[in-house]
Amino acid sequence: MAFLYAAPVGMFRTAMKVLVSFNGGRTAWQTRQAPPPAGDVAAFAVTPGRLGAIAIAVVTPGLDTIYRSANLGQTWTTFGLQGTGGGATLSSLQFMSPATGSLVTGNPGSGSHGQLLWTRDAGRTWYPVRF
Repeated sequence: MAFLYAAPVGMFRTAMKVLVSFNGGRTAWQTRQAPPPAGDVAAFAVTPGRLGAIAIAVVTPGLDTIYRSANLGQTWTTFGLQGTGGGATLSSLQFMSPATGSLVTGNPGSGSHGQLLWTRDAGRTWYPVRF
């Protein structure tokens, strides 16, 4: 089980803390290394089954970003989302399996030309889905 605590600390800056529990939250929670504070948190997801990858989608004034941890928050990598920027809406970040996930960018109501992004490697790479 994983939990994200996020508190805004300024424009496009959010203090984040990730906590994990290895027994379903019954007793001890462990605090993990915090992801970078850049961006406003839009979504949080964890791969299903045994705890594996964690992803946090954040909105920034530049390219929107996904912070990803493959080791339960001990270290983080950053992935800029091409085709986003200037505070584009991010939503529906989810993992359907330990490797497969999706994320929606943009807001169809505002004509922002949103897209569906797909990953098959637990968030290491993201690809636009072509319809």
